[in-house]
Amino acid sequence: MAPPPILLVGQAPGLRATRERIPFAGQSGARLRGWFALAGFSEDDYWRHIYFSAVTKCYPGRLPGAKGDRVPTPAEQALCRPWLDAQLAVLQPPIVVLVGQLAIGAFLGKGSLSALVGEGFERAGRRLLPLPHPSGVSTWLNDRDNQARVARAMAVLAGWVQELGLPLSGAPAPEAARPAR
Repeated sequence: MAPPPILLVGQAPGLRATRERIPFAGQSGARLRGWFALAGFSEDDYWRHIYFSAVTKCYPGRLPGAKGDRVPTPAEQALCRPWLDAQLAVLQPPIVVLVGQLAIGAFLGKGSLSALVGEGFERAGRRLLPLPHPSGVSTWLNDRDNQARVARAMAVLAGWVQELGLPLSGAPAPEAARPAR
């Protein structure tokens, strides 16, 4: 069996995901699956065609005094990077979906979500698609323009999936996909 053609890279496993051993468990996972549905992925396609990883491999703990999780330190990120690089080497994914600022920064460098989400990129023979984190902690997704950026990103993904000939059982709903830049 071939490895999944899409590697999804997040920040770190969340507490619920760690407990349940399901990536992006809970409300953020439901939102993420909804985004992938925009690109034609059924629930079954989502689990079959995506390999889930993260910049760091352990739950970092809650951010003291806040709703969200603590951002892994640069030292924690560096400690885990060889594992992520090994996953990339073994899986050889043609598409890498980057979820959240930390994952985006690890592959594309610093940049605002508004400038990056909705665009596709190509680096080292891989197509990179930045997405915001789907949690309800960030208010970035409350803006209609940003919701449109996510929809554009999923149209880009739908185009890439079509180019790869990936058989999806969901009904694709892509608009004209933008080429990687």
